Amino acid sequence: MKNIFLIFVFVFIANLAVNAQHPRRHDGLPHYVDAEVLRKKGQFQQAVTEYEKALRNEPSNYSYLYGKALAEFQGRNSESSVESLSSLFKLKSDFAPAYLLLAQIYQQKGDLNHAMAFLDSAAKYDSNVENKLKYKFTITNKYIKDNNFKLAFDKAKDMHVLAPKDLKIVYYFARLANVNGHYQEVINAIMPIENAIKALPNESAKYYYELGFAYFHSNEFVKARQAWEKAKVGEFAAKIEQFSGKHFLGIATTYYKFRDDKQALHYIEVAEKIQTDISDTHLLKAQISKRESAKKNKDIKHHLEALVKSEQNAAKKEKYLSDLSEMYLDSEEYDNCLKTIALAEKDKPNDMRLKFLKAIALHKKGDYKEAGVVIQEVLKNSGNPPLDFVMLSGLNAKSMNNTALAKQTFTRLLKSPYRGVAEIELKTIK
Repeated sequence: MKNIFLIFVFVFIANLAVNAQHPRRHDGLPHYVDAEVLRKKGQFQQAVTEYEKALRNEPSNYSYLYGKALAEFQGRNSESSVESLSSLFKLKSDFAPAYLLLAQIYQQKGDLNHAMAFLDSAAKYDSNVENKLKYKFTITNKYIKDNNFKLAFDKAKDMHVLAPKDLKIVYYFARLANVNGHYQEVINAIMPIENAIKALPNESAKYYYELGFAYFHSNEFVKARQAWEKAKVGEFAAKIEQFSGKHFLGIATTYYKFRDDKQALHYIEVAEKIQTDISDTHLLKAQISKRESAKKNKDIKHHLEALVKSEQNAAKKEKYLSDLSEMYLDSEEYDNCLKTIALAEKDKPNDMRLKFLKAIALHKKGDYKEAGVVIQEVLKNSGNPPLDFVMLSGLNAKSMNNTALAKQTFTRLLKSPYRGVAEIELKTIK
């Protein structure tokens, strides 16, 4: 019995020692309550004083530190608020509201990169999924505004993991995935919610457009057409047209016109993969083959050369010279082409077709500076510059590594019939 009493005494004394070192759990609560009342009244300095009293009694209470940091921030003392939050993190490193407050502080300072980093931490530690998504949306939009689509996609992916059936998030994720070239992820995200999309008749087109875009760039052209058939409304109808066989045949025709047969054949192939029944692709391939044969067949050129020498009729001679110039250009005999054009220009110095052939011949020969002189002469003297010369100006500038002029020219052509080629060329300029 005596031993039991001694044990009790020792335990009692030990408890007294512990309590002497650690005040009772709620000793700071009255001060905290007063501090909260003062803070909500806008009396921030008085509130900070009460929070400090609460902390003297309970120095390990992170809620009191958070209240103090909040009052300091609201009282426009951000530096002290940051110090209080730093002390808080030593006690509890996963306290989401503290990271959210830090994000607000750095956003107010204009340091958006740090603000987004702290907002990301808030999303990491907040247990409320709705809050996590709200924070991630803010971060994603910031990266989109900065044109940092890679980081924007990473955050959108985080959102999609949290809410894979949320239609708004799926669309957001799909758009950014397509921008970043993650086409299979678009397909994997949209297909499981297709039934839900069908129930949105007024909005389903935007989902099917993204799905078709992903299939198209995965070279699954049949599936792309099937998806896009459900998206041919409003603004999406025009967008889809840019991926039609007809559109790519137009691009091929433009490259053919500017003597880039390699690119022309590539886009003919794309057009045929998308749409197998475009008869004009065969016509364009025949024209390219005719050019190839011109390099080997010298007889026709010899006959035309003889006609030019013997023809007395001025009008006929001009036509033969023009035809011969183009034939030399087709067979890549650029010096002969330029000599023939020089003869033709004696009688027709302002003939636009001859000037175009001359500029093309100089460009293909690699005399970019001389080609630029011819092109600029036409552009400066034309009130409404011919689009052929504008396009050639862009191609020539690109070959000269004049990136600024090339970008400016192709951008100008985005609202022209040469838009398709202009978009392609802009993507190749670094």
